Amino acid sequence: MTKAPPEGGPDESGWSSLRVTSTACEQLVERTYAWCGEPVAYSGRGRPPRYCSPVHRRRAWEMRTAQSAR
Repeated sequence: MTKAPPEGGPDESGWSSLRVTSTACEQLVERTYAWCGEPVAYSGRGRPPRYCSPVHRRRAWEMRTAQSAR
């Protein structure tokens, strides 16, 4: 099996020294809580919060388990 030279033309060794890099950076600035829908500011560090309080986290769990029990 022979290797075909990459696009861009060969250099002195016979192979192309073309290097392609791309960087994508998206930053999450704000999202809403899963249960109440209120906006929560995201600090940019760590995992973004899904619930504003333990009570809302529990209510969401109760709704999920009640729906799956039907």
